[in-house]
Amino acid sequence: MDDFAKLLAEQEKALESIRHKLALLPDLPGCYLMKNDAGTIIYVGKAKVLKNRVRSYFTGSHNGKTQMLVSEIRDFEYIVTGSNMEALILECNLIKTHQPRFNVLLKDDKTYPYLKITNEEHPRLEVTRRVLKDKAKYFGPYPNAYAAQQTKKLLDRMYPLRKCGVMPKEVCLYYHMGQCMAPCVKEVPDSAYEDITKEIQSFLSGGHEEIKKELQRKMQEAAEDLYFERAKELRDQIIHIDTLMEKQKITTTDTRDRDVFGYSVDKGWMCVQILYMRQGKMVQRNKSVFPFYGDAHSDFMSFIAQYYSDNPALPQEILLPGPIMAAEATASAGTASETERKSVTEEAVLEEQEVAIGAVDAAGGAEALQEWLGVKVHVPQRGLKRQMVGMACDNARVSLDEKFRLIERDEERTSVAAANLGEVIGLESLNRIEAFDNSNIQGANPVSAMVVFTNGKPDKKEYRKYKVRSVVGPDDYETMREVIRRRYERVLKENLPFPDLIVVDGARAKSRRRLMCWRTNSGCLSRSADW
Repeated sequence: MDDFAKLLAEQEKALESIRHKLALLPDLPGCYLMKNDAGTIIYVGKAKVLKNRVRSYFTGSHNGKTQMLVSEIRDFEYIVTGSNMEALILECNLIKTHQPRFNVLLKDDKTYPYLKITNEEHPRLEVTRRVLKDKAKYFGPYPNAYAAQQTKKLLDRMYPLRKCGVMPKEVCLYYHMGQCMAPCVKEVPDSAYEDITKEIQSFLSGGHEEIKKELQRKMQEAAEDLYFERAKELRDQIIHIDTLMEKQKITTTDTRDRDVFGYSVDKGWMCVQILYMRQGKMVQRNKSVFPFYGDAHSDFMSFIAQYYSDNPALPQEILLPGPIMAAEATASAGTASETERKSVTEEAVLEEQEVAIGAVDAAGGAEALQEWLGVKVHVPQRGLKRQMVGMACDNARVSLDEKFRLIERDEERTSVAAANLGEVIGLESLNRIEAFDNSNIQGANPVSAMVVFTNGKPDKKEYRKYKVRSVVGPDDYETMREVIRRRYERVLKENLPFPDLIVVDGARAKSRRRLMCWRTNSGCLSRSADW
């Protein structure tokens, strides 16, 4: 009791200190750093008005995950900045430095892949995750390395740029395949590279239809001149283009490059969808699903700041949703029953309150992002651009629905399987199963292992390995006897949870000895088979 009273006193002291600090918060932009009782930074956020944002954590109600964050806060500090843009940049840098566990973190700090035409005398086409200021031309980002590699493979077939990292002393196989101009042994004019670079740039910027028409013209000429092999190669290239570009169905009337963001939140999870519009066409999309603990829109803006700090190849325009649009997408998720709707009423009210708070900083966040990145950042309110952002939000909602349906399906599958097994062997409850098996190396070094299933799922933290002590030679029966005794003597001694079923591996002839079902009865164990 003394320890518990001491803990309560320490918590009350920390809360009193926080209350004093809250009264001193300024009406200025900046970043705040939340700390736990060990002084570790557990969350970093930014605000246009520090006083309003930080106070919101300690007043009113919160949803489950935000409440989890608030329950661990024992202190905070803040850094005042000169503008909302400076706060955005500082927040991004602080998150990367401290890696707070309640913040949205880009996994492994990896950047997305780009296609790069190098700035060399004899340029090459390559896939890279680093965008440097080296006067090279970058295209992307691509949602994964596979998409980038497939695009590069197609372009390698179509354009004879240098493939070798180091210039060889003689021509390689690519020259004989017509995929390289052999600058290692031949003089290649700069104009040839310029023409190829322009065509690749046009292709990657969405002008593949013009490239297709040119290839079709060359294929027709080759066929008329009876160069059928060349005509077949050109036909294959056209097929590859169609295959690669078949998903580019969404188009706009202008040809600006845009990144369109949307997000949706549900049950403490957030999904962010990015639609990459190039030359008026949607060329790729990317999604990220992760848990969030703070304000949804603030964490969304934090995600964007981290994304562009790692991917500096910028589009001409960035389209973002406001918190209200994202809330509409979240509210339309699924078709819950009346009972389910009632059960989430309180959570929905809390989310609406957080939407109202987030709306205060939404416009300022877009302005800060625009000032920092130097490109147009827009939160559309009507028209085609709003529809595009709405589509990104809808896709984010669908991705979250899919995630939860998969989880529910897996849980239902395991629970049904456990119930069926219990029915077959005559057990009403089958929450915990413990299974044992033995092994040895040619009769020596015998060991045994126990695996555990809880509610139909492997519970790996409960797995155990036993080094057999009393058995000499390959005696499976005595080995199992020792391990079972040691295990359940400890269960009784330490008051550990009893299993509903114990499964022991063994031959059919030894089933009465080797396969047992032990049931709990008033805290005691009774055996259903002779030991």
